[in-house]
Amino acid sequence: SLGCFASDFSSLCNLSVFGTPHLSPGNDSDSDGPQTLLKLRLLNAWGSYGLKNPTLIFNYCTLWNDEEGTLIQGTAPSELTRHFSPLLQLGSVYFVSNFRVKPPAPSYRSCSHKLTIILSAATQFEDVTRSSPSFWPDAFEFTPFSSLHSRIRSSVYLTDVVGAVVSITGVSSTVTSFGTTVRSDLVLQNENHMFLDISLWSDIARNLNGQELAVLGRSGPVMLAVCSLRVTGATKGGYSLTSTPGTRCVLNPVSEMAHLVQSVFFASTNTCQYYPPRFATPNEAAAFEAECTKTVSQLLALCFPPVADVCFFPFCSPAYLLLFLSLHLFVRLIISFVYFFLVYALPLLWSDCFG
Repeated sequence: SLGCFASDFSSLCNLSVFGTPHLSPGNDSDSDGPQTLLKLRLLNAWGSYGLKNPTLIFNYCTLWNDEEGTLIQGTAPSELTRHFSPLLQLGSVYFVSNFRVKPPAPSYRSCSHKLTIILSAATQFEDVTRSSPSFWPDAFEFTPFSSLHSRIRSSVYLTDVVGAVVSITGVSSTVTSFGTTVRSDLVLQNENHMFLDISLWSDIARNLNGQELAVLGRSGPVMLAVCSLRVTGATKGGYSLTSTPGTRCVLNPVSEMAHLVQSVFFASTNTCQYYPPRFATPNEAAAFEAECTKTVSQLLALCFPPVADVCFFPFCSPAYLLLFLSLHLFVRLIISFVYFFLVYALPLLWSDCFG
């Protein structure tokens, strides 16, 4: 017997005591009671880590949706990552049993549900994807554009946005305080023609093919949903956001907000522009930086280029120096002769002639 089946998350509220985790019925393998089953689709899975040490994974995180399109986050200890990674496939539908529920973490929540599913090694998954063709395909919690300002640098909730792709850059290598990684810059535009500047990092930057988006944009607007982002600040025409380990991208999402944006841009074409990466490798970036970085002496050399080694004065060589001295002595003799004639000789001649 499958036990008690919960088609949505409403029944989970009775399984949680605020502040303390509570076992769902039948979680203990020795218990004879019925099990609570959840029918869920796995939307995303990632490892959460600390900002000071991104190589140290704290938890294995998952994001699920039920048949009503409600989102709930799941978490498991980091040591179970190797256990769940080959077991769970993104997009598949499962019957989930033997789990715990508790209030969510106080920060970096991918959804607003007031409970979190706690997975363990005893948690069981039964793949029922083939028998669930009409199961809700995806789910989002899009944040209205007017509410983004309140989420600037907030660490409570992560943000889902949707818009028409305006431009995307190719993947380029960059050096951060945690080491070398890759980055791509994405620009979305909402129904009010406001811009969302999104910085995509690491795997999400590699997986999003900007050239394919540009090709799709030739025939009409390309709708893209980007989920679990952090709002980092406000720009002149919108907001800037950055990806997190839990960020996922969904092309042409099925959503009322996505349809609203698409209706605004429906008549436009070539909305998506692709810009190739400026630097493909860190060596190219370092070479460019070395070429552009100048010292004070180098900067002065650029502003005042060196003059050729040409002698503008006659005393620069021995021959010209001898000639210059000879002319100098000759001129001094002429001056002395004229001075003697005017001062001494001329008065004597004057007295002899007219005396």
